[in-house]
Amino acid sequence: MKILLTGSSGMLGSSIGRYIRIQNYELLAPSRAELDLHDQKSIEEFLKVNSPDYIIHCAATVGGIKSNIKNPTKYILNNILIDSHLVGSSLKLGVENFLYMSSSCVYPRHASQPMQVESLLTGELEPTNKSYALAKLSGMQLIESVSKEYNLNYRSLILSNLYGPNDNFSIESSHLIAACIRRLHEAKISNAQSIKIIGTGGARREFTYVEDVASWIATNVNKISEFPNEMNLGFGKDYSVNEYFRIAAEIIGYKGKFIHDLKGPEGMAQKLMDSSIARSRFDWNPLTTPIVGIAKSYQYWLSEGETIGI
Repeated sequence: MKILLTGSSGMLGSSIGRYIRIQNYELLAPSRAELDLHDQKSIEEFLKVNSPDYIIHCAATVGGIKSNIKNPTKYILNNILIDSHLVGSSLKLGVENFLYMSSSCVYPRHASQPMQVESLLTGELEPTNKSYALAKLSGMQLIESVSKEYNLNYRSLILSNLYGPNDNFSIESSHLIAACIRRLHEAKISNAQSIKIIGTGGARREFTYVEDVASWIATNVNKISEFPNEMNLGFGKDYSVNEYFRIAAEIIGYKGKFIHDLKGPEGMAQKLMDSSIARSRFDWNPLTTPIVGIAKSYQYWLSEGETIGI
């Protein structure tokens, strides 16, 4: 079985690649120079030459709340462009199996918790990442349309926030846990007496360790025909922003105080997904707790420094 993996240098893609190789599947993991997802001709030529049996589409333009607020055009334009090019070319050239990575950002801002796929498109989106959410919803609708119209195995996984090796630790565009790690480490080194948390710190988020997700995908990709059109994949428990900061501070050894910027944006009050279908039907059972996962992420960042995945 030959698998094309896009975004293979990013956090999720690089981890999936390692586990795909363990499964002894033939892996195609082209660099941006080898496969330009912004160029449909480049995609079609690559697919003609390599004829993958499966595509796992991890490539995306992603970022934290600050970056989403500052650069909304980038998030909707880039993602819609690469998704439409890749899915369209895959359909044209007869790729029968396609696994699309979406995000919990697609859920309405006031969705009932834990969030179920039935809540999709039932309410307004969270304004702080509306452009990204709309792009991913468009991608999911494209995947569902192909699946139903052409009877192909095109499916979407809705992932919680991820963290772990090869995360983006940039101050400007990182997600919560990576930002916690870097900011707390730098505060400890500089002996800062306090660190600022944007908002009240009460917003709750679900984070899943990337290795848990990657190993499950590599093991179950050959079951894609059995997946529902959309399926949630999350850790199953959420924590407040304050709790993530406290866990990271304990691991890093930061002893200072937390100060809250009550005027700053917090996003949705809670984002916890119902992943019961994946658990009951497809053996989804993530085991890496935040204490263990954040400790591993911290050690990774200490050894590798800042990385910005795809």
